[in-house]
Amino acid sequence: MIRTVMRQARQRRGLSMEKLARQVGVSASYVYKIEVAERNPSLSLAKQIADVLGVSVEDLFFATEDGTLDTKSIDSVTAV
Repeated sequence: MIRTVMRQARQRRGLSMEKLARQVGVSASYVYKIEVAERNPSLSLAKQIADVLGVSVEDLFFATEDGTLDTKSIDSVTAV
């Protein structure tokens, strides 16, 4: 699964994975792993990425293919 919203937002901002990584203080390979959903960022990193990309954390990480929010996933994160 690819986090399409993240990739599209990054590309709209004209940011490579390397540039985004530098701005949020992680490696480019870690950004790649987040983008392809191999890794989930901490909430603070998710917020940093969302801020740099100009989107909400919910839109960035919980949007479904049809553009709606996956409320079940959101509930599981907020319940922690």
